[in-house]
Amino acid sequence: MTYGFYWVTSGEALVKFLYSQGVHMWQFLDGLTKYGLLVGIFYTISFYQKFKEKELKETELKLLTKNMELQNLKSQINPHFLFNALNSVNALMAKNPEKARTMNARLAELLRFSLEGYASKFVTLNQELKFIRNYLDIEKIRFGPRLRVKEEINGDVLEESVPSMLLQPIVENAIKHGISKEAKGGELIIRIFKEDGYLNFEIANTGKPARNGKLQDCFEKGIGLKNTHERLKRIYGESFGLELKNSSEEAFTVKIKIPLKQNHD
Repeated sequence: MTYGFYWVTSGEALVKFLYSQGVHMWQFLDGLTKYGLLVGIFYTISFYQKFKEKELKETELKLLTKNMELQNLKSQINPHFLFNALNSVNALMAKNPEKARTMNARLAELLRFSLEGYASKFVTLNQELKFIRNYLDIEKIRFGPRLRVKEEINGDVLEESVPSMLLQPIVENAIKHGISKEAKGGELIIRIFKEDGYLNFEIANTGKPARNGKLQDCFEKGIGLKNTHERLKRIYGESFGLELKNSSEEAFTVKIKIPLKQNHD
């Protein structure tokens, strides 16, 4: 009762004091409401700013992690390619020194592009194709007429941006696991075209088709295909990657579809 009486008397005293100062109760309540509103707005803005800062830090961390993962995948592809190229040069040294020297010159060009490509996330398709043609020149020295290459590339695709070192692991896989297994060799077909806002790649090789049940095994056995598949998913999203298929005409085909005209840096 004492406390209740105190608040009542205090409230009455406050009203009397405000009235004596020329302030009516409605003015006091109006001021109090506005003050409460301002305090609420201040804390809402403060909370929102802290939330956005946290969200920004989380986004930056995700981007950093993604870039580290991409570099890790790429660093696994490069040594894999270089090891096989050096093996090819070594195999020719005793059999044909002249061809080995030519192959060394081509390999030097490949190394230069490989180092430049490692520093760049993306290159033009024209640059990527120059790299692939150099690589195939080395393989043609190694395999001779057993390796036949056919290109079906539309002219309007050459300036499109693609992930660097995209095609080499796929081409290497076609030669190593397809064409090289056949005594008479085979044909490597590279198709690139635009369709419905996407840049499409089809890298196919003739030879003995893989059984349908074995297609998925290609991701387990080949580090190049597996890494390229993961790399595409990390760059463009989970719905992108490598699509594998086979048929009687073309033993093995790898398909890639990536969006056109997007900045992925």
